[in-house]
Amino acid sequence: MDSLKVQLQGRDIKRINRVRTFAEQNLLVPKHLLLGVAEADQVTPARFNTTAVTAWQSAAPVTLPYGQPADKNLPVPLRIWSLPDNLIDLAVPQRDVVPRFAFKVGTYDQATGKMATRPVGYYGWGMQIGLAIKRIPPVAGSPATAHTYELVAANEYDIVLLERLLAAISPTNHGVVSDLTLLYLPSPVGQAAQGKQSDGNGNVAFFLTQVNLSTDTHPPALMLALRAAAPADDPPTGCYNTAYDFIRLLWEGSITRSGGYFLYYHNFETQEGLPDRVFNDKGEAELTLLVSFRPHTDTDRNRAMSFMNCVITGDISDTPRGDSGEQQAGAAASFTVFAETDPEQRTASPGGSSLDDLAIAYYADAISIGEQNADLPLRVGTVGTTLTVASGVYQVGVGAPGADLATIAQYFGTSVQAIQAANPRIADWSGLKLSDALRLPALQVPVKAGDSLRKLASFYGEELAALVAENRTVMGLFPDAPPLQVTTGPSVRSALVPPGVVEAKAQRDQPGAVPRNPDDPVFAETYLQNMFHMLGYRVGENQDFTSSDSGLPVGPADPVPEEELGDKARLPAANADGAWQYDRAVPYYKFALPAQARAGDLPPLADNPYRGVGDLLQLDFGWQDIFGNQILTPLDSPTPGSPVNRPPILLGYTDTLLGPGQWPSVGLSYQVLPGTAAVAGLQFAFTFDTQPYESGKETNDDQGPTWQQAAAGDLSTYRRLYYQLNQVLNKQDAVTYTWHTSLLPGDA
Repeated sequence: MDSLKVQLQGRDIKRINRVRTFAEQNLLVPKHLLLGVAEADQVTPARFNTTAVTAWQSAAPVTLPYGQPADKNLPVPLRIWSLPDNLIDLAVPQRDVVPRFAFKVGTYDQATGKMATRPVGYYGWGMQIGLAIKRIPPVAGSPATAHTYELVAANEYDIVLLERLLAAISPTNHGVVSDLTLLYLPSPVGQAAQGKQSDGNGNVAFFLTQVNLSTDTHPPALMLALRAAAPADDPPTGCYNTAYDFIRLLWEGSITRSGGYFLYYHNFETQEGLPDRVFNDKGEAELTLLVSFRPHTDTDRNRAMSFMNCVITGDISDTPRGDSGEQQAGAAASFTVFAETDPEQRTASPGGSSLDDLAIAYYADAISIGEQNADLPLRVGTVGTTLTVASGVYQVGVGAPGADLATIAQYFGTSVQAIQAANPRIADWSGLKLSDALRLPALQVPVKAGDSLRKLASFYGEELAALVAENRTVMGLFPDAPPLQVTTGPSVRSALVPPGVVEAKAQRDQPGAVPRNPDDPVFAETYLQNMFHMLGYRVGENQDFTSSDSGLPVGPADPVPEEELGDKARLPAANADGAWQYDRAVPYYKFALPAQARAGDLPPLADNPYRGVGDLLQLDFGWQDIFGNQILTPLDSPTPGSPVNRPPILLGYTDTLLGPGQWPSVGLSYQVLPGTAAVAGLQFAFTFDTQPYESGKETNDDQGPTWQQAAAGDLSTYRRLYYQLNQVLNKQDAVTYTWHTSLLPGDA
């Protein structure tokens, strides 16, 4: 065997001796700033994608209230983007705030694999209402009737929007209404055959009226009278009604559907009414009323009122093309337009409310409200407030209350029997060891003066978010003063890791450069701090888990800016604070006890990513060098004030349940059935469509028949659904089913 001889010099020998002596006589003490697991979820502003887009061809310039055109010398590419129902209905019923949004364009970036976003630069909120009209027979002696049309109605959903708008304005105060414009289909030939068209309000006159045409035969005179009656501050428009009257008459005519409501429309440039091409062979036409809005006050800016169902943009020109004027938003292009919550920081008086009540009032996240105000004192009164602590954990450390079970029970105000019942897998209670972890039984804790959510969470070893979640419905949790800090929403809480995985996270101070002189008093320690910089980890054995092999050690990585997280090629960034960051996803579910077998063709429980939920997980950490050598640190031999190894994590769910609407090929219907004693029944029926999985209809490709690919893809969803619905937590079914219906007064 070949060998390599190395001649050591005196200084090299001194270095080796200094390092060996330090390692034999001392523990290496890295300065841990953080050791445990990262947050499993995050709260982000909610996004609402637009559902359809319509090109708007206006014969006259249109001014939008937000931003500026990209180039004032070029025509503005007007687009009308339909908003989803769940955004439109947010402000119903009205709450303490109206949610605020920002409109953005998202474009897929091939280089990074991420969606790059930019604000929409020129836009305004709007409401588009579809209305049907019908030509009327000409009235002798009244040429204006050639430009007069009978109002048939707006559709039922649009009637609701009209009602909401009428409730927000009045005959003398039009609030946020800026303009009314009538749109119709453009000519089916030529380059501008898509979308909707308008004549420009400066070139037309239109109004709604409820008249008897046999006596009211002078629309021009009526038109002038309506114009004279308009408020002085009414914005210039082609509509000769006030905004309130036009909306009111349209709503009344649509509700009654009894006739007698008429639309007059006259184009001064062509001296005609609406173009003949928009009418079918029955003399019927579909128009769109576009109501544009402006912020009435600074506080109204970008508020999603319950009657706003679209946004009008003037700086997005590459609209996806299709066979009709209204296309699916983003269907034929790699971009999308969406509304994103623009959060506000508000102060709120608790007023005896619960966190859930405040969350509803401010479109906020109840847990986030609790976390934002975790250091404020809780209410203490004559009756007092009692909190539920259902997820407490205790780990035996070097300080009080130690390892004696009776002392631990007394320390937390419970009993030995209750602790033993909460930890049924521990058979031998003869002696607890350092770093052993216990679940605390569910406790009812009276609030004392000076208590806060963070203080109680720390004392009982419970995650702050869990403590808030368990007490989110407690009325009067906080005193009336000081006010609470609230971040408005709506927001979305989403998982950062998949089921069955935790993210091990550590942070330690970065040591300085190793001194060249071995006689330097910090030479040996600094050398070892730099050498043993790899974080080793494994799933530690305890009452709920078997021990895993050591995972691949993780080295320090500089934090990556969010905008660079998806980069396929990236250079490391400098770490400004001088700390080493460690992150590693650790799958744990395969080591959870027990691993039960499942007979038949059902998915095996050993592959269930939810195994271990409700159990105590402990990761065993250690520091090593790049060769796998380990060194003793306070993680192996704790000292007062040092972190205890194997920090316990009480595992919970992180992902959302798959509701029936997400079950592939499943349809859900319901039927109201007669009941007894004035109680009706509600019957639900599930249907399964096998057509997507039928063979013999599709051709093969490199990945197999289309039906087989569909079956394989949907099978993974059903496997996840099976695991979700067959969970037991604390000896009870983890998933419960509830139905809400507007047929019941309490659910309306």
